[in-house]
Amino acid sequence: LGLPDNATISAAVLSIFESTVKADGLSATPNINVYAATPASNTALVAADYGQTQAVAFATAITYANWTPDAYNDFTLNATGIAAISKAGVSKFSLKNANYDVAASQPNWVSGAFSALYGYSSEQGAGFKPKLVVTYTVPTGGFFGFM
Repeated sequence: LGLPDNATISAAVLSIFESTVKADGLSATPNINVYAATPASNTALVAADYGQTQAVAFATAITYANWTPDAYNDFTLNATGIAAISKAGVSKFSLKNANYDVAASQPNWVSGAFSALYGYSSEQGAGFKPKLVVTYTVPTGGFFGFM
């Protein structure tokens, strides 16, 4: 459902359900944060869409230690994140690591090891889909007319 055109958004929380796995075999202590995304399609994502993500954080990153498996992890959006919410259409976000993805920096390589924080996308289905909870107000008042 869309928001009224005259809605003023005061707060928003994006919640991502973590699958039951997180890993840090590289000792990279990954974090995860929310960023802008402008993929060509809302439903048919392709590898090239990664190039359509931005580097301005929309929230405070969640650290590896605080990323909770088998639960929703909440990102409270900042003013830039709130401004990216579409009142009438699909709000598009990406999740990336600030230290490696955003900084375009490679972690140290370790044979057979990897580091990752996982989260479900909308395709996972009911009970696991990302949630965006928006707090907003609409102006009140009446119509004044003269005859």
